[in-house]
Amino acid sequence: MIRKFSNMIAQDFLLTFRSGHIYVILAMAALILILVFALPVEINTDAQEYFYDGSEAGIFEQYLVALGAEPEVLLSSKSELHSTLTESQRALGVIFQGSLEAPEFEIIVQGNISQENINLLEKSLDTIIQTLQGTYQPTEAELTILNENSEPIPLNKNMIPIFMSFEVILLGFLIGAVLIFQSKQEGTIRAYRVSPGGTLIFILSKVLLYDVISLIYGLVVSLIAFGTSPNYMQLSLLIIGSSTLMTLLGLAIAVFFTNISEWFFAGATLLIGAMLPMLSYAMPVFSPAFITWIPTYEIIFGFRNVLFEMGSAAALNQTFLILGISVLVSFAVCYLAVYKRLMKAGL
Repeated sequence: MIRKFSNMIAQDFLLTFRSGHIYVILAMAALILILVFALPVEINTDAQEYFYDGSEAGIFEQYLVALGAEPEVLLSSKSELHSTLTESQRALGVIFQGSLEAPEFEIIVQGNISQENINLLEKSLDTIIQTLQGTYQPTEAELTILNENSEPIPLNKNMIPIFMSFEVILLGFLIGAVLIFQSKQEGTIRAYRVSPGGTLIFILSKVLLYDVISLIYGLVVSLIAFGTSPNYMQLSLLIIGSSTLMTLLGLAIAVFFTNISEWFFAGATLLIGAMLPMLSYAMPVFSPAFITWIPTYEIIFGFRNVLFEMGSAAALNQTFLILGISVLVSFAVCYLAVYKRLMKAGL
């Protein structure tokens, strides 16, 4: 059985190499490393704020001093404010005039400042005036800090979980389909059907091959990008489980089609659905319930939690539980599909 298994893996590796998947994986690994070393750790998008209090009482400036404002941001005249803003690439200037009863603010924008920053400044100024007038009523809200002990994610490494998930989800799914179609095209399935190899070896050889490829890819990239900080046991289990799941799904779907042209619409639809959770990673505020139920949601955020040491032990256990159940269900579906459509039906 071991000899049959090794022969099947060797055959699948040859098909994978000839299909060009190895080169795609190497290109993705190179792209990740380029991003790590080419992008800065962070980009400072904050705008410096300068203030001039033109009122007679100077109560606005006094309040800013009480809040701990630095002397260099409190300017003594409009001309000094304009001069300071001219020398800055990105800054906001605030001129206060009038009185507490009839306050007048002028906001001067220097450089490319987002509207969100301007809106935040306007809200802060409104809160200050209400506080000085004695009319401010703070809103009571319960604050829950997630991942309190986690460090901010560096910009140059933020997309690594996406690329690793992309490699596992997209290429794992595709490699299962491509191996089926190449085997059909070259007639190796007919020869295998009369051999004593069986359905289990046929499936496991392809799963193990891509598990090894994904494991090498993921561990090498992680070692270069993160050093020894991640938990590599958890990372290895996540890579193996994810690649196994997607390869099984790729095999299960591909057996119902005779070539990649027939498969394309169904395969592309499933791939798009599988990659929807990437939107939630890029835009955390967009996490509708239907996306969180997609198994690949756990894969993407599982990579983030392991690589950046985020999330609780309970969250990781949930990820592995959902992934394990998904693998078992996918294996059962894949086994039945391969057995009935390839080994028994003679397709």
